Order: sequence, then structure tokens, then C-alpha cells
Amino acid sequence: MSGNRPHRAFTLVELLTVIVIIGMLVALLIPAIGAVMRRTKDFRTATDIAKLEQAVELYKDKYGDYPPDFSELSLYLGNPNGIATAQFNKTTIMGHLRRAFPKITAAEVGIFKAYLIQELNNQRAPTQADAMFFWLGGLSGNVQRPFSGAGGPLVVTSNGSGTIYKLRVTDRSNRIFEFEDNKLVVNTSQTSARFLPKGLKSPLVYFNSKTYMIKPLVSFLSPQPSIFFASPNNYAIPYKSMTVNPNATTVDKLHFAKRNTFQIISAGVDNIFHRPYSTQGYYLFTTENGRPYHPPSAEPYNDPRIAGFFEGQEDNLTNFTEGRRLVDLQE
Repeated sequence: MSGNRPHRAFTLVELLTVIVIIGMLVALLIPAIGAVMRRTKDFRTATDIAKLEQAVELYKDKYGDYPPDFSELSLYLGNPNGIATAQFNKTTIMGHLRRAFPKITAAEVGIFKAYLIQELNNQRAPTQADAMFFWLGGLSGNVQRPFSGAGGPLVVTSNGSGTIYKLRVTDRSNRIFEFEDNKLVVNTSQTSARFLPKGLKSPLVYFNSKTYMIKPLVSFLSPQPSIFFASPNNYAIPYKSMTVNPNATTVDKLHFAKRNTFQIISAGVDNIFHRPYSTQGYYLFTTENGRPYHPPSAEPYNDPRIAGFFEGQEDNLTNFTEGRRLVDLQE
């Protein structure tokens, strides 16, 4: 009778074979899943960069100038009170205040400078990572008091030791960009905030071309202000574009990538902007059309600090790479 027919079970060899096959399939799927997750993160980050780029342009349309990136503050880390001198009035930051807010009062300028001095004294001056939220997060509609007026970015308070300046994170007026709360990292003193795309550990940074002026070719390796992140091997620095002769041995032109405008840069999923060499702060390079450029050994300006062009920045995303990682555009 069929009911008495014995059931055939898997042998140990068959069971092990099935396990091996499943293991092989999983091993094949893991890289594919990882690639999909990376592309998803890249797409989200590229979308954030594109939206911020549009917001910076809207800011310029409204205020007549691109927002400063605070790069110049690094020059005052050892001398905070230098901000109160006439020399500081010649900086890009102060030039922006004159162009964007022609009716600003002297007292309001004083508040703005006092805030910067406070941050410098505490070794936490606003950087190129903090600039976007400060300027795009909303300024007061009070044309005489754009920072400390209602809805402005600065809140002036006092305690027993003096005046304290904090950053207004919520309830800002005239927002140019709607920063999502879960993508903002506010420092413990609530004096600055950075935009951190979901899934990343390094914030987006913003560079204004007016601050990073192009130097003559003979000194184009001279260091410029940079942002230090997480470890001595992670610095955010801007890109220069170059026109290279067909024989790839000389450089015809050198200028700030996205000339006369700005750069927004993400460190990508590895959270590394650039690993510096013996001296930090050098520019990174792209070709005239915005593609990565790695100087060949025949390059007369060859230098070990440039030779490692792709070290740490293969997956960087910028507002001039059309939503793609730098390595995907390598020529």
C-alpha cells in the first residue's frame, strides 16, 4: 500500500550541497545589495546638493550676492580681537554685509562681530560646514537688524559673566532652504549647525569663490584655509579646474571650479573629503569640464601631494559632477 511507502530524506551530502549553494548565492548578492545601498545614498546626497545649490542661487537673487563661507575666520583663530579691527572690514564677509544689507545698523554689525569673536575665543568659529544653515536657514525681515531681529539667526542673551550669542535653530524667518531637523547637527553650545545628509557622518561643505582666490601658477601649491574633520586624515578643501595642453605636460589655465560662484561638496559614504600629504590645505583638481584630473608623472608641476589625487575622495559628490561620484567621471 502506498501509505506504507518509506519517505526519502536528504542525505548529509545533499544537505551540505544545498548549504554551499545558498552560501554562494548570498556571497553573490551581498556586493549587489551593497552597491544598491551605495547608489541610494549617493542619489539622496546628490539630491540634497542640487536643492542646496538652487537655494544658494535664490539667496543671491534676493540679497544680490552669494553668502560668505566663513573661510577667512581661520586666519583669526589666534587673534579673535582682530575681527574688531579695520583689516577685517576688508574681508569677503564684511563686503557681503555691505552689499546684501545696505541698511544694516552699526550696532547690528557689532553684534555679528561679537558673535564671531565669541566663537573664535571658544575655538569653534563658524566654518564652511556651518555657513549654509547660518545664511540659508532664514534671516530677519528687519532690514536694519537681519541677524538679531525677529526670526534672525542670532539670539542675544546674558548671564552673570556677560553677553552670550546663540543660534536660533527653529522659528527662523524668510527661510531660503527648509533644513530637516533630522539632518541638522547642532553643537552643544547651540551656536552653530551643520547639514548632514542621511546615512553620512561628514556634513556638506560650502566654498565661495571670492574667498578662495586663484594664485599665480608659480605658487598654486600654496596652502589655503581648509576644514578639519574627525581625524588628521580628513580635510575638506575646494577644487580648482584646469585646462591641460594635449600633451598633458603643461597647464594653460587654472581657476576655481564653478568659477565666480561656489562649490558644495560631500565626502561620500566613506566620509573622507581628502587625505592631505606633508602639508595640508592644497586644492584638488578637475579638468575644464569638471572631471577629475590626476597630473601625470611628466607634469612639470608634479608633486607628491598632488600625485595622490584620488586618495580618499573617489566617492566625493559635488554640485559640478551632475550627481555622480568623482571616480565615475575619471578621464
